[in-house]
Amino acid sequence: MYRIEFSGRAQKDLTGLARGNQIRVLKKIEDAARDPARHFMPLKGVEGFRMRVGDLRVLAEIDAHEKTIIVAAIGKREDLYK
Repeated sequence: MYRIEFSGRAQKDLTGLARGNQIRVLKKIEDAARDPARHFMPLKGVEGFRMRVGDLRVLAEIDAHEKTIIVAAIGKREDLYK
């Protein structure tokens, strides 16, 4: 199982979501901690990974050696990929 860490921005993004979306995102991240390769897709053109949760995206860095998922940002697609 991978350890999950949140960046300052990701914590702020999460608290800004509606309560229902917060629960959905956290559950999906917890599921991904068991098998990140199944849930996260690599970003194209830049380092990192993405995961879709409804109309939201979770951007993260995955360190396989340390078994850590570092959540970098959470938000709608049009807001994250600018």
